[in-house]
Amino acid sequence: MTDLGQRVADAVVTAFGKLNVKSGRPTIRLNGVSEWTVLAGLVAIDGDELTVVSVATGVKALPDEVRSFSNGYMVHDMHAEILCLRLFNRYLMEEVKGDCHRLLLESATTNTESVTPMDRSETREGPEEAGKSDTNDGPEHSKFSKNSEPRSEKYRLKPSLKLALYISEPPCGDASMSHVANGQTAWEEPAQKRQKVIRGRANFGHLGIVRTKPGRADSKLSLSKLCSDKLCLKQYTGILNCITSLRIEPIFLDFLVLDETKHVAADFRRCFHERMLQKPERPLQALTYRHSNFPFLKDPERTPLPVSLAYIAISNTSHVINNGVKNGANAKKPRANGASPLSRRSLWQQAEGHVPTFASYNKLKQANKERQNLKLKARKLLGSWPQTGEDDFCL
Repeated sequence: MTDLGQRVADAVVTAFGKLNVKSGRPTIRLNGVSEWTVLAGLVAIDGDELTVVSVATGVKALPDEVRSFSNGYMVHDMHAEILCLRLFNRYLMEEVKGDCHRLLLESATTNTESVTPMDRSETREGPEEAGKSDTNDGPEHSKFSKNSEPRSEKYRLKPSLKLALYISEPPCGDASMSHVANGQTAWEEPAQKRQKVIRGRANFGHLGIVRTKPGRADSKLSLSKLCSDKLCLKQYTGILNCITSLRIEPIFLDFLVLDETKHVAADFRRCFHERMLQKPERPLQALTYRHSNFPFLKDPERTPLPVSLAYIAISNTSHVINNGVKNGANAKKPRANGASPLSRRSLWQQAEGHVPTFASYNKLKQANKERQNLKLKARKLLGSWPQTGEDDFCL
C-alpha cells in the first residue's frame, strides 16, 4: 500500500458518496438480492493536492451487432474505467472551448498552426479551404463557426499534473488473470504465437493474450477488448480520443490505483510491461490502497447493477447510461434525444466548430495520423486486435 494510493481511493469514493442522484446506484432488488458494481475515478495530482475529475460505475458492454443500427448514438463499452476516460475527454473539450476555467490545460502554442499531423484532404472544406484560418479577434469560445475552419491552437496538460485512475476491481483481462485462474496452473503464450483472440474468461491459463468482452460465454459477442488491453494500448497512444487529440498534445496516465488485496504484481508487470515486444515510453505504475469505504463491491452473493453512472465531478454534471443510451431512452431505436453525452455523436457535436469538419466519423478518427500510427504499432506489438463492427455516420 502507498499513502498516495489510499488518498486517491478515498477521494474517489468520497466524490461518489456525495453525488446526489435519484437513480444509478446499486440497490436491493424486490427479491432481496443486493447489487454490486465497479467504481472508477480519474484524479489529477498536483503535489499534495488531489482533484477528482471524473467518476463512473459500470460492468456492461453491448453486443457487436448493435453497431449496425447505433448510428453514433450508443456507448458500446460501459465498464467503469473506460467511461471515466470518456468523461475526461468530454471535460477537456470544455476547457478547449473556453466554457470553463482551465484547471487542467494550458496553451502549448503561440501561433495558430497545428502541431498535429492531420490529413486535411479528408475535411469537408477540401485541401484548398483546409489551410484557411479564422481571423476573428473575439473571445476564444466565439472564434469558431460551424462553417469555418477552426483555429488550431494546441493545448497540453499542465506539466505539474499527474493522472491516476482508481478502479475498485483489477481491470478485466490479462492484468487480473490470477483471480480467474484461482490458483490453477497458467502459462504465457510466446509473442509469435499470439494469433488468435480469446473471449473473456475462456482459457484462463493462456496469459499475455488480447481478450474480448463480455466474460460470460453465454453472452452475445461484443468484440470490445477487455480493459487491461485497452489500458495497455493507451500507454502508447495516450488517453485522448480522436477528437480531443486534434487540439491537445498527448496525455498519459501515470498510475493505476488498485486494491492491495486483489493486486498481483506479476500480472500487472506482464500485462502492461513484459508482454509488449517494445516497452512503452510512459509505462503505467501501480499504486495500491488497503481500505475502501465503497459499499457496493463485487460479491458472489450480489448481482451486477445493469446501469452505469457517469459523473464529471470537476463540473458537477452526471447522467445514467442503460444499454448504451440515457436511462429511459429506447435502446432498440436510438435517437439524438436519448443519446448519452458520451456517445460518439454527442462528443462530436460538443466539439463541432472547434475541430476541422470531416465527411464522416471514420474520416475524423483517421485524421490524426500520428495517433493512428501509434495505435497500429501498439496493436501489432500486442499480437492481435480484432476489429469491431462499424459505427460510422456523416458529420
